[in-house]
Amino acid sequence: MVGVLGLMLLVTAGVLTWMGGKGVPEMWAGACFKVGLVMATFWLALPAFTSNPDLGRSSWVTLLTGVAIALVIARVKIPPQIIVGGVSVFVVLVRVLGPRRTPPAPPQRPRREF
Repeated sequence: MVGVLGLMLLVTAGVLTWMGGKGVPEMWAGACFKVGLVMATFWLALPAFTSNPDLGRSSWVTLLTGVAIALVIARVKIPPQIIVGGVSVFVVLVRVLGPRRTPPAPPQRPRREF
């Protein structure tokens, strides 16, 4: 359903842009396009959200910290290049300095005795 709504909003934005006009039609085309892109992104990410059980185990502290950071970024108006660069550096550091995960050992086949 999310994908269908996202696609409908993207088509609506395309039709409004194609029809032209300044002012209100342009505003609605922009709004439909932005919301359609976000819904299409959610639709693409939906299998990852439903198949990963760890996403539901986030603590309230993590959620509130994320919301607080988003509010600070919106209030201070940090340029997007700095945000993307900072997040990229953070992801690389977590990957490099994070805990090592060893793959599980393959299951042992029971030995047959003859």
